[in-house]
This record gives sequence, C-alpha cells and structure tokens, in this order.
Amino acid sequence: MHLFVAVDEYSVGCCKEILRTVYKAVPELHFIFLIVPSYMSLGSTLITVFDQVGNMPCLTYEEDFAVHVCHRHSHYPQLHVRKARVEDHDDLMPIFMRYDTILKETYGEYFLAELIEAQDEENHAVVCEVEGTAVGFMSVCSRVNMQLLHECFDLGPFHGL
Repeated sequence: MHLFVAVDEYSVGCCKEILRTVYKAVPELHFIFLIVPSYMSLGSTLITVFDQVGNMPCLTYEEDFAVHVCHRHSHYPQLHVRKARVEDHDDLMPIFMRYDTILKETYGEYFLAELIEAQDEENHAVVCEVEGTAVGFMSVCSRVNMQLLHECFDLGPFHGL
C-alpha cells in the first residue's frame, strides 16, 4: 500500500471495504504488507487492519522500518471446497431445514446422508467448509433429462441448450 486517505468518519469502513475488494479481486493474494519508518504512526484507521510483525534495519540510512501485515482471512477468507462425506449431514441439515421441510418429509430424515453416500461416477456431491464445518452443499449429476428441462423451463435465452 502506498497511500490511503478518507474522510475521518468513514475511514475505518472505507479501509476495510477496500481491503475486502482487493482480496476478492486477487484470489492468490494472502497478505498485504505495509513498511514504514519506525518513528511513524499508522494512525487510528490503518492500525485497526494492520498488525506489526517486526522491524527491519535500513541498509542506506540509520533508521529502522516497522513491518505491518494485513491477513486475507480477516477480511475475505477463502472457502475450502471438498468432496462431501456422510459425516457432513449434521452440519448441513440445519441449512436445508431453515428454508423448507419438504425434502425431509418427502425423502426421509436421512435423505442428505443417502444422497452423499450414493456418489459414483455420474453423481457427485461437494461441500464448502469454514474451519472444519460444512457451510454449503452442491450435488451434481452428469445425466441431464433435456426433455424435462425443455418442458419445465423456457430455455430460449440459452439457445435451447
């Protein structure tokens, strides 16, 4: 970071939103470093998002520099996607039940565990997890009933698929 300025009353929110946007735009970026002369203060805004991790000497001048870091996980964490496991059932069911109970009423209490267990070459299930807890789910199948899709949906905007 070379320069940051903002209206005082919006500075913290502005700074956090800029950092979130940077991390969102550059998925490979995990840290932003800020290196300033040790005698300089970061100010009340930047100190809320940067942590000092050390000092380093300057080879050409007699002053030291403070090294500050801002971590991605504090502003826009990357989610981990992996193959679903039957053990994910307990984490995922509250998500399903929050919106509707029809699936449970139609297919039984363990429909999700059965769906996950039924994975094969044509049926796959993945979860998105944060800190070891499944927070999202997707099930995909390679067999697509095109006739049913055409009967139920207007696929014209998609060139009929």
